[in-house]
Amino acid sequence: MKLAAFILLLCGIPLAFGQSDTACTTAFADKQVRFVVGASPGGGWDRSIRALAAQFEQESQARTYVLNITGGNGYLAAKAVIDGTDDQLTIGLMSRELAMNPMGTEELFSLDAFHVLGVLTIDREVWIAHEDFQWDEHQDRSLVAFSVDAYDSALRFGLVGQLLEQSVSTVLGFRSNSEAISALLRGEIDISSTSMASAVRATAGNPIQPLLVLGSEPAAEFPDTPYLAGSGGLVEQLTSGSDTTTRQRRMQMASDIIQLTQPLRAVYASRQVSNETLTCLQAHIDNTLFSPELSEAMARNRQVLTPLDAEAASARLLADQALIEKYRAELTTALEAVSQ
Repeated sequence: MKLAAFILLLCGIPLAFGQSDTACTTAFADKQVRFVVGASPGGGWDRSIRALAAQFEQESQARTYVLNITGGNGYLAAKAVIDGTDDQLTIGLMSRELAMNPMGTEELFSLDAFHVLGVLTIDREVWIAHEDFQWDEHQDRSLVAFSVDAYDSALRFGLVGQLLEQSVSTVLGFRSNSEAISALLRGEIDISSTSMASAVRATAGNPIQPLLVLGSEPAAEFPDTPYLAGSGGLVEQLTSGSDTTTRQRRMQMASDIIQLTQPLRAVYASRQVSNETLTCLQAHIDNTLFSPELSEAMARNRQVLTPLDAEAASARLLADQALIEKYRAELTTALEAVSQ
């Protein structure tokens, strides 16, 4: 029995007698499993889930296929995951925001609707701009930024902007990161925010510069780019003249925001899946996430693989949920400003 079985026990998932890795392979042999993602074919999310599905097929001997369900900023894809059953086993790759419903909208689902199976990727966020952009030329006006949705805008630009004492106005509605980069190149927006992996690709082939790393130390990829929190970060510099209490509060807020803005891609299944099926599903997902073959596939995609098992993934999401509650008032105020 591999380590995955012990992880299941730690997570409170019963491991049936005799249900070893061999038994789970037998149970999943030729079983059809669909992998769902709320993104169009060809992009980063699509490449990630296809790498995950292909390795899961190798680990489990199941028959897998990928279903791209676009629309509703991922809502339709998430609903397909929630509707999954033992007979229509569905695995979703989603952002934490989609699963957590951070603003508590009553009509939407919450984290309780899913089994958290693990985390595929945790990256860092980077503000990017055209290479001709100069901070000094924008001190007296609001920056125009691209954002995926209102919550994303409130967090990545509203709260970060407050810490930097920089007003940011957001534009919603771009369908992909590539559309935002095109808008940057045309001069239609000032800045955008994207993952470190995407920022590295964008700056390599376009007249685009990294403007700010949402991190607490210099980034190896962009060592000369300012970073938000920690020793030497912009918030520490901007609060050098503040009283101790104010400075500590703002620096802690910067550190917390870094955690919330980290692009996190987690793996989910529906709560409707039975414990018996879930036991084997979790074992196969664990073996998949920590396999050398998946690491190699993600590297070929020029993507980050930072796997977490179910227990660590659930703990991380609950910690993020607690931070959202901590800054609920600030997020609501920033969200109201975005909605005006």
